[in-house]
Amino acid sequence: MAKVALKNRIKAWWDGYPIDARSDAANRTGRRDTEVIRRHCPYGPLADTQGLLFGQGYHQPGGTEFLFRMIGTHVPLQEQKAMVLGCGSGGMCRDLAERFSLRVEGLDPDRELLRCGMEMIRDTMRGKAVRLGPIDLKHMDFGSTKYQLVVAREILHTQADRHEIYERVEGILRRTGRMVFTQLVADDNADAEALSLDLRTTLEPKDHVYLTREEERRCLIEAGLEVVVEEDVTDELLKHTIGVFADWQRAVETMASYIEQPKMLQELVRIVDHWQRRSDAMKSGNLRVILFHAAKRTNELVTEQPESA
Repeated sequence: MAKVALKNRIKAWWDGYPIDARSDAANRTGRRDTEVIRRHCPYGPLADTQGLLFGQGYHQPGGTEFLFRMIGTHVPLQEQKAMVLGCGSGGMCRDLAERFSLRVEGLDPDRELLRCGMEMIRDTMRGKAVRLGPIDLKHMDFGSTKYQLVVAREILHTQADRHEIYERVEGILRRTGRMVFTQLVADDNADAEALSLDLRTTLEPKDHVYLTREEERRCLIEAGLEVVVEEDVTDELLKHTIGVFADWQRAVETMASYIEQPKMLQELVRIVDHWQRRSDAMKSGNLRVILFHAAKRTNELVTEQPESA
């Protein structure tokens, strides 16, 4: 039997008929007729499907524990102000505010996710020092605000000119400021252009620009940032991603309680396709996820003290 598309397997499993049966078999089971639909998606099919898979306010697997380990161990937070690039629906902003008592501003190019995030702030984040807003990653303008911490998770690979991005980030960091972020990089022997084509999906249709680990580090240094810690977290993220999607049936069961279930199933198929491609690239070794902790370099003149007589 030919391989059946995931969306058809999900539909067959939910409607209770064999994969090779005709689609109208679902009507004969009576399951759909007795199903009770109870509620609407509070934030929309995509955001709520991502929330079921990754946790409310998150749009990618992996959580933030590896980032928070780095922040809690190495980052001085006396200024108490942070920015999250690629904040999505604001889950990381919320958790940063709660865990480290920070005032957090989140920026994201996806206005739909931002809309959902702002609704979540009104509903579930009241009292948290969190603000969200849009950003054009190609022409970033941060104004004159200074931050002690800038955080990002696998978003900067969509931008060709990394030098300019890192220079802009360096410009908004305070003197003791830090940037903690994960970046997708190509293996030294990988075909970066082919990798970009393979990983283009409906969730992320833009061209990708994959540098090697060494090239990414060089861009940071040339932008005035000192790489303090550099860690390969590919295996950790891959393990978490596989664990999330190994239990897709649980997510489908939960979706049955939403009126928007058909749209959520469509979003689930898009999300699975996106992360399956990334997982395959990570397993092959062509794609790596590197955690960088970079500090703003201080340029201070050192004056020699005269020797005492």
